[in-house]
Amino acid sequence: HFKGLTATRIRNRGVWMRPMWTAVEQGRFATNRDSVSLVSSGGNDGNAPGVWALLKDSVLVGLSTNNVDRWGPCPRPDVGDGAGCVDVNPKANELLEHGYQTPRWNSAGYMIYDGPVRIIRNHFVNYLRDIKPLLTGVDRETLDRFIAYPNPQARRHQGDAALGWFQNNQSAYPTATVSRELSFDNVDLRHQIYTERVNLGDFRDGDKNTAVIDLDGTLTGYRVIDANGAPVPGQFPISLNNLPFNRSANAVDECLATGQQDADFEGRATSIISPASMATLEFEAQHPAPNTWQDLTFIKDSVDAGAHRSMTLMSRNAQGIWEPKVASGHGYTVRASATTAPGQSSAGVGIPRTVRVGFTDAVKPAMDRKPFHVRVGICYSDRSGAAPAGGNFTIRRGYKSWGGNGVSYNNPALQKYFNFLANRYRGQNCFNLDHQNPGNLADGTGCPAEGVIPVPLGGVCPSPSTLDASAAPPVCVFPREVLTAASTLGELTRPDGTPADFSKYYYDARTGMLFFYVMQNAVNAPGAGPLGSCPAMRPVRTPTNSKPTTPVRHRAASTIRWS
Repeated sequence: HFKGLTATRIRNRGVWMRPMWTAVEQGRFATNRDSVSLVSSGGNDGNAPGVWALLKDSVLVGLSTNNVDRWGPCPRPDVGDGAGCVDVNPKANELLEHGYQTPRWNSAGYMIYDGPVRIIRNHFVNYLRDIKPLLTGVDRETLDRFIAYPNPQARRHQGDAALGWFQNNQSAYPTATVSRELSFDNVDLRHQIYTERVNLGDFRDGDKNTAVIDLDGTLTGYRVIDANGAPVPGQFPISLNNLPFNRSANAVDECLATGQQDADFEGRATSIISPASMATLEFEAQHPAPNTWQDLTFIKDSVDAGAHRSMTLMSRNAQGIWEPKVASGHGYTVRASATTAPGQSSAGVGIPRTVRVGFTDAVKPAMDRKPFHVRVGICYSDRSGAAPAGGNFTIRRGYKSWGGNGVSYNNPALQKYFNFLANRYRGQNCFNLDHQNPGNLADGTGCPAEGVIPVPLGGVCPSPSTLDASAAPPVCVFPREVLTAASTLGELTRPDGTPADFSKYYYDARTGMLFFYVMQNAVNAPGAGPLGSCPAMRPVRTPTNSKPTTPVRHRAASTIRWS
């Protein structure tokens, strides 16, 4: 817990903190390249359950009146290294790595990375598309002469953004990053997300799948309403990367989210505001060739602006996991690319015999009454490229846990809220990345696992779990199920697109398409936060829209096997 931090004129980052449960309050930050970044600990498999970081009641200034030498005392705009005449020392450990800022890298107030983070009641000042009015004459001259932008066609500085993002990022951002009670003074670039043509490196999977939930409209100016104009309880607008894949008929561009280069190259805002309920789809496919980089393309079944929109992902660090953001109620088809990354054999190309699909960080109110669901279609083919004639599939639905460092998972107090499914019950293992945990792949004891929680006071297990008194200690067990084959697609999905039966799947032998539903039918686990807090710290109260009487602690996961 840091209170009253001050950082100004920092060449790189004013505050950079890992890994979890960091609170920064009443900070003062000005004229830094990136003022604040509370990083947590990576993807869901690196985070402790319920992890968050908090920036609260702070002031962040892009350029203060103490603005001399934005580019250093001796800038070299034609070179663009920002080193100038200072700190060029051959014996220095960081010769040019963290030199003075150049126009190549624009500033950000809060730089979002990993997470989830809570950006609450903060004030942003002087974050502008055109920063020239705040520069000295010498710095304006340097800016006018600068030519070493990442995109060589750029002729204008992008502008400084109140909220920006880490670049570049191959890992999934959690859906649960939120903002509330933000205020702005002399700000016309509130939010910048990296795009394919305006970025500082490769445009990777994480860069394409950003997410910020606006809890009160102070970031975006929007709220979610029903057909009668009334606010929808527990539903909030979410900012996503403004890609065709994320667009829908009722989504809009975010205001004040267009930098100067965005206007020049793409003519659109970098962020789209959607009323949809979102989650990260965890699509895992382990190939015979280890560490295989492979593109998978996710295609929306619905038609937006006259086309089925798609997003191609390369996987996270060749670990056989692809993580697009998906909207509840939509359908998505997955296709493997026909090419292989340089240096890889063709053995790794295609959809393998076994895949595992589930959600993390689904955000939707009342999921116990209205499940979060998407229909997934997988395009299968045999070695000749034809659709497999037999269609001999087995699909099992059950539970998988995601959680990382810093927590004692054997703590009975924690197990009321979260259970790490690593030999937690009858030798079953289904946790985190399959790439890192071979036990996930074992028949019978691997994924998906049965879900477990301790027996509540009173001895009554919540539905649909049953008591296993023979376990030591006794537990409530949430069952696995095996999906049954449907003879027509209509048995799975109604003509209006709504689910007809979550317990079935459909395989079309003519096209090689396998369809099934991934769904979460329990609310996210409530509990004290942080779960690893010291006894003297006051816990955060259970949100009013959570259901502590339904303590299912895992994300739904499915394993599909074609034999």
